[in-house]
Amino acid sequence: MRPGLTWVVGRGGMLGQSVSRLPDLTEAFIGDPIDWSSVDAVEAITVEAARFLDQAGSRPWRVVWCAGAGIIGTGRAELEHETAILAALLDTLGSRQDGTVFLTSSAGGVYGGTRDIPITEDSIPMPLSDYGWNKLTQEDLVRLWAAESGGRAIIGRVANLYGPGQRLSKPQGLITQICRATLVRRPVSVYVSLDTLRDYIYVDDCSRIIGACVNDADALDAGTTTIKILASGSSVSIGALLAQARRVLGRTPAVIMIPSSRTAQQGSALAFRSTVWRDASDVVFTPLPVGIHRTAEYLRRQLQLGTLL
Repeated sequence: MRPGLTWVVGRGGMLGQSVSRLPDLTEAFIGDPIDWSSVDAVEAITVEAARFLDQAGSRPWRVVWCAGAGIIGTGRAELEHETAILAALLDTLGSRQDGTVFLTSSAGGVYGGTRDIPITEDSIPMPLSDYGWNKLTQEDLVRLWAAESGGRAIIGRVANLYGPGQRLSKPQGLITQICRATLVRRPVSVYVSLDTLRDYIYVDDCSRIIGACVNDADALDAGTTTIKILASGSSVSIGALLAQARRVLGRTPAVIMIPSSRTAQQGSALAFRSTVWRDASDVVFTPLPVGIHRTAEYLRRQLQLGTLL
């Protein structure tokens, strides 16, 4: 494959930063920062996409979508705004065939009500929330773009992502929330039962899988979309996660169980196994205690600097 151009959309977020650090991606396009909550975000992404295509010229290109501030419980208007930004990007990319779009989607959101254990790419999506349904809408937009443009699309349905740099302003990222709460000696709020199963994937492991998929996209047929689950393949209960955190942090996390409207929007047993593009998942996954330790050390440094919220 001749050298091309890669644009990581949302490179300021935890996953976007990690993907941007991958050493084997092609030349990077550095777009101007976009305020995703602004009413001008649709226009801004259109301008940046046009700049990106102009810089790519006749070379192959890749767009890796790591943007999005929505979580389970996010309001419908905010979710639709995010989807409108993605639609504007795809419209601007148009019929440029020599390109690949990787969309980061949510395994938990899409498969929230799916009963399969484990859940694979053959499992039928069954969202329980507006967030999950919105992710399916975004996936449909990417499929349509690939079919109409002749480009290649990859949809990465990501399990519970965690690691250093996760945003603390949103009620997400249980591992990060546990580490922060323990460091500042506050209780952490848990919205589901302690026997709830989740698959936690460390951010750098996830980004390496994304890089492998994007770099091997030439092997895909033009005009097609491939779905891949990005998960560690190992699920643990929240109770077991708290026990792991206690061993790593040397202190028992204080927990407050708070049932909320989000409780019914989340699956009780989400165990994943990818059966598609297995070579891309051929990474050495970070052991959970190691990932918890790295996350805690990052937060400890923020605490020492006085920047931990």
